[in-house]
Amino acid sequence: MSLLDKASLIITPNAYKESKLYSVIPSNGDGDMTVVRATTPTRVNEAGLIEVVPKNLLTYSEQFDNSIWSKLTSGTGSLPVVTSDYSNSPDGNLTMDRIQLSLNGGTSGSDLSYISRNISTSSATFSFYAKSNTTPCTIYFRTGGTVTTINITNTTQRFTLYSSSAITLVQFGLRGGSYGGALNSDIADISVWGAQLEAGSTATSYFPTTDRLNIPRIDYTGGGCPSILVEPQRTNSITYSNDFSQSIYGKINLTITANQGISPDGTQNANLLVPNAAVGNRYIINSTGSNLKINTVFLKKKELRYVKIGNAQSVVLVDLENGTISAGSVSTNNFTIENYGNGWYRVSCYNTLDVNLQIQVFFGVDGSGSNIATNGTDGVYIYGFEIQNGSYATSYIPTQGSQVTRNADVISKTGISSLIGQTEGSVYIEVNISNTSAKLLIVLDTGSASNFILLDANIGLSPRILVRQSSGSFPAIITGTAMSYGINKIAFCYKSGDYAMYANGVLSGTSASTTFPSGIISKISVGANPSYGYLSDTVNDVKLYNTRLSNAELQALTIL
Repeated sequence: MSLLDKASLIITPNAYKESKLYSVIPSNGDGDMTVVRATTPTRVNEAGLIEVVPKNLLTYSEQFDNSIWSKLTSGTGSLPVVTSDYSNSPDGNLTMDRIQLSLNGGTSGSDLSYISRNISTSSATFSFYAKSNTTPCTIYFRTGGTVTTINITNTTQRFTLYSSSAITLVQFGLRGGSYGGALNSDIADISVWGAQLEAGSTATSYFPTTDRLNIPRIDYTGGGCPSILVEPQRTNSITYSNDFSQSIYGKINLTITANQGISPDGTQNANLLVPNAAVGNRYIINSTGSNLKINTVFLKKKELRYVKIGNAQSVVLVDLENGTISAGSVSTNNFTIENYGNGWYRVSCYNTLDVNLQIQVFFGVDGSGSNIATNGTDGVYIYGFEIQNGSYATSYIPTQGSQVTRNADVISKTGISSLIGQTEGSVYIEVNISNTSAKLLIVLDTGSASNFILLDANIGLSPRILVRQSSGSFPAIITGTAMSYGINKIAFCYKSGDYAMYANGVLSGTSASTTFPSGIISKISVGANPSYGYLSDTVNDVKLYNTRLSNAELQALTIL
């Protein structure tokens, strides 16, 4: 029997939906993980672009009977009538809603019968599926100020409309007279499904939503296969993360123009910053309150290759051609640079002092960091300022007028005692380590913080097994050697008097401790548990075994 066949639970970044990450084994739903976050985050998608999760900005994308979809009328028009789950949708399920609209013979532009949603976003594409339940009809279709008419036949079709300007609403329905380029029908009896509003000018594959808040973050940072992103709660304290016209930014001897380039999110919302030609300090600055430690900004070379970045402690030189940083006034240890593709780099500055956090980006410098004359037209692209309280940068949190908090990702499953070895078992995890924060990897517990088996990595990045019985102490039973940045594979077995752990193919240690949790172990937490901590990295694979694997099998699981 292979190690794969022996596993009682396998979790990978495979299929998912709202609030759910499906297990590979078992495939009947018994091992599906519950995902809770209650806020909207971002991820890097398969195209390498920063994307709001989910990409569909609309809630209740299939429930047109929900009150979030306003049913409106004016003049002679009738109030729309919605019947849920009326016909089969393109995915084969009975989830298309029937919507009945009528102008009752009205011909004035003030005669309306329509469905509407208020929303606030930048340029985006609105799409939905529709078919006529009776005779073909013509309705209008609106995204922000962009209006068109569509002919709905008895065949289900997907209709899309892009608005290049900011969007405050999306709607469809009937209006008397010519609206959207043609005469609307007087009556429409249609089935509608799969409404989606997304960034960009192209409608991509449809993603269904209800409240949008608990989608697993399947992340493709660095390219290749995806991972499950798990992060702690963070707040972006900058109120306008990409609107540099706001007074929160000081702009000294430079000009900045919005929407001049394609940003890391794939849309044309990057800003062009051009320093004045005269030699001297030319910079943009943002200051916030105290006790905020990490600030980040995305930068891309246009014509100018070098910038200087400083905070309250340090200044470094950034090479936007090679993606490197070099020492300025102090060591580069407090700075990191990440390649986001298409010439974009994210530079992060860590401030160890509890003082007002300040970030300055200086433009018009050479490879030594000295100010040089420029021509007043050459510049640098800039996008996405962020200031957080922490020792490392997490995923980008966009803001549009107020601070935004992204809650922690909590991925767990309760009531699975049959999948967890009760007297002995083994656990495997493949994780990508990117920073030296203390990390929770796996917790098996009884549903309380009094009885558990825990695998974590301390600040020195050394994996540890901790076991607690009832309310007793829980020193580490095994502490391994330090892991490296990047992919790490860790496996351990547990049994009273017989513990062992392997990391990256090497035995980290064994223990004859007889400490073992009391009660039924029924819950697993992957990378996050409010009682124990958070991962702040990505997970590629988790496996449980309800038997103690041999040391040779543990080693085989963890060889890189």
